[in-house]
Amino acid sequence: MQNKLLEYLNTRGIERVDRDNPLEITKDEQMLTDVAGVWKASKDEITKVIQARCDKLEIKLIETDMPFETPVTRQVLVELGGILEDFENISAESERRKNSSGDGSKA
Repeated sequence: MQNKLLEYLNTRGIERVDRDNPLEITKDEQMLTDVAGVWKASKDEITKVIQARCDKLEIKLIETDMPFETPVTRQVLVELGGILEDFENISAESERRKNSSGDGSKA
């Protein structure tokens, strides 16, 4: 079963890489800047994609989930919301670093 999950994730560009620690976007300055830039440029569109997935999951939760499926679906909804929070936090950290280094002047 785990092999099928890994295959599914790999076909979507998500690779399971053995690491000592989870990927930390804020530790790589270029990645932090890139992700913050994507969020700044496409915040509404990213939010709409995640909202569309949440809408489908909410319908599933209400209309078709069996009682034993409910906690899993609810957790998925929480995790999807967490992705938006991650984007916000990454963007805020990028701004904080720009402002503290003197590169982000406010007029």
